[in-house]
Amino acid sequence: MLKKFILMGSISLVATLGIGIKPANSQAVRNISIGVARGDVDGGATVTVWPGHGLNLDFSLTGEIIRKVWLDDPSKVIADFDGNISGGGARIIHLRRITPIKIPELPSTSSTLLTIVTEGRGGTTNLYSFKINYGNGTPEYTTVRINDTPVIIAQPPPTDTSETSSTVIAPLLSKSDKSPIIFDMGETQLNSNHISMGLSRQCWNGLMPLSSWNYGKAKNFLTLINRGFSADDALQQSGITESILIRLSKIGENCQIINN
Repeated sequence: MLKKFILMGSISLVATLGIGIKPANSQAVRNISIGVARGDVDGGATVTVWPGHGLNLDFSLTGEIIRKVWLDDPSKVIADFDGNISGGGARIIHLRRITPIKIPELPSTSSTLLTIVTEGRGGTTNLYSFKINYGNGTPEYTTVRINDTPVIIAQPPPTDTSETSSTVIAPLLSKSDKSPIIFDMGETQLNSNHISMGLSRQCWNGLMPLSSWNYGKAKNFLTLINRGFSADDALQQSGITESILIRLSKIGENCQIINN
């Protein structure tokens, strides 16, 4: 009885004072846009399943119902659902790591592919694919939420140079009507308005090479940031690199477009 009292008292003291308790990362949510999950942007989505922790693929925000699922290699991961996909349908897929089992004629691979068929509004069919990697240690996230955030497909930057002939570049930032979003990128603090200005052809043209693909990725990043995504999520979903964003921000910060 005394041992039980001491044990309960110790647990109570630790809970009260927070001694030795580290915040769990098991509630981390990663957001993925529909465009990425369908493979329209940046080659599709890649997710990781860690041992001892399940991974939820949540389609609730899309308004779609899961109708069919193919897991190419079921020897390391199994799938469960929050509903009957052959009946009323499901909206969440739960993936779990298992001790690898040997399946005849199934080659062992370092990753696998999960293909999902959903039924959307009006009976439309949508196809999603996720590359599944196998992680070790503490999970970075336990839920992947697919949402309907619009993603801009990469378009070439404007090529009309007639506008630049009557334009002068001055070393100051022009005023913007939109409040800037300030965020950290590594050890550098960036400003969304600086990046937007840096994407203006009059600013970046001639100062750095910017392919049409990277132009579109940078635009995607700004769209996601403006929709409330974290810088890390926006960076991952857009596919843009930190170095390009930092360079664009510096160009935009030192650029002002003055029309003659």
